[in-house]
Amino acid sequence: MDGMGWMIILVLPFLWMGYGLALLIIMGCAFESKGIRRVLLWGVAPQFIILCITTLLLYWINSRLIYVFVFFQPVLCITTAIFLFAGKKTQYSRLLFTLSHVIFLAGVLYQGYRENLQYIINNDWKEYKITRLFEQVQDNGAHALKNDVTCSELMQLLTLAAERDDVKEETLRTLIAKRVSPFLTMSDNCTGENSVEIYSVYTTPFMAAIQNHNIHSVRFFSQLLMGNSPKAKNNRDIVRRANPLIEVYKYSHGSKKQRKSGLEISKQFMAIMPELLTDAVWRAVLNVYDADAARWFWRKQPPENRLYRLKAMALIPQTDALLADIRQTPEVLNISSESEPNEEEFLHFLINGGDITVIHALVEKGIVNWQHLMNIEGFDKDPLIWAISKLGETDNDREVLALIIHDINAQNALPEDRIAKYLTRTGSMGDIFLKAGLHCDKLYSAIESDKKRNNGMYSQNAREEVDRVCTPAK
Repeated sequence: MDGMGWMIILVLPFLWMGYGLALLIIMGCAFESKGIRRVLLWGVAPQFIILCITTLLLYWINSRLIYVFVFFQPVLCITTAIFLFAGKKTQYSRLLFTLSHVIFLAGVLYQGYRENLQYIINNDWKEYKITRLFEQVQDNGAHALKNDVTCSELMQLLTLAAERDDVKEETLRTLIAKRVSPFLTMSDNCTGENSVEIYSVYTTPFMAAIQNHNIHSVRFFSQLLMGNSPKAKNNRDIVRRANPLIEVYKYSHGSKKQRKSGLEISKQFMAIMPELLTDAVWRAVLNVYDADAARWFWRKQPPENRLYRLKAMALIPQTDALLADIRQTPEVLNISSESEPNEEEFLHFLINGGDITVIHALVEKGIVNWQHLMNIEGFDKDPLIWAISKLGETDNDREVLALIIHDINAQNALPEDRIAKYLTRTGSMGDIFLKAGLHCDKLYSAIESDKKRNNGMYSQNAREEVDRVCTPAK
């Protein structure tokens, strides 16, 4: 967090409390002192009213910048101090009042320039008007659209409608009837219009619906892809180039609702344009470990890329076929995509996203060469770290994790100097190591090894965990 962030958290609350206390004191003293009344009426009150009115206006248009007026607090503290001084030095009151208001206005103007308030508030106002117009179209249909509505406003309306779950089909039909295409950007739809914003060249209502997983809008727009008319063919060409199936899973955060809507959207597109299912789509599906989508897509067309095919089999799962492939060429566990340098290795994918039955079978069959895998340099290459991060939440997970550790240890591939580090990863690692067949003596020996080799980096926490499971209950 930067210095401004700490200022907001630590300093400004106290300034607001001080300002509030000062206001209470001023209002209390105003009943007894004519000078303080003058300070309240001609000094504090105008600035406070301006601040309140501006804040309420920003709140009314749902502005993102309502927080900015928190930064005016230091200015208010300075001007309030000057007002209090003016209440005592009556002969300089007018001069001090004028100085205080000048400081206040200068602070407001500086803050406005610093935060580019005029530009952002103008955008907030436009968004507020579009939201209001959308609600009117929802209620009154085409009657709410006046003749002076611009193309860019129609596109903003259509984009907003595409994002909203509560949009009515009649609203979408009304906006499409105005001859704006949901498959084109605002700049392409509204050529020659000066009001088109620069950012709008990257946005289409169609993609907005997909990114928000709005099945209602997607279903409506998909109707414009059907048929053999020149317009429908052109729409399909646009969609084919952008491939919305990639976007469906690119913006998925893994929630159950999103996975369900993503699969519904995928089925909608595949029914019209089955050619959209490519290896690029498979990669997007596999990156979010979406097993339901992988099963459905597999029935349509398995991936051509071998790595993607292996990952899909681990996710679906197709355990027997996958194990046969790995047994034939064990080195596949280490492969990653040549075209994508950041692509995770297959074993990493298998442990992090593979079906638990696949991991269980892989370990039970003794197929994995742990001696090689555990000697690869790099903390992020340690397969046991991957396994501990993925497994351990349920009894079944902990059982599989214990099997992995047992298999690694049986191949004499478990580095003693790393055991202390493993023990500190979760709160149940002591139990899992014992279940894997490692005795308490070996765990304590590993802690001593950590003291010598790693300066005891993990020793204390690791010893607490081992003591928990190895010390007899009294």
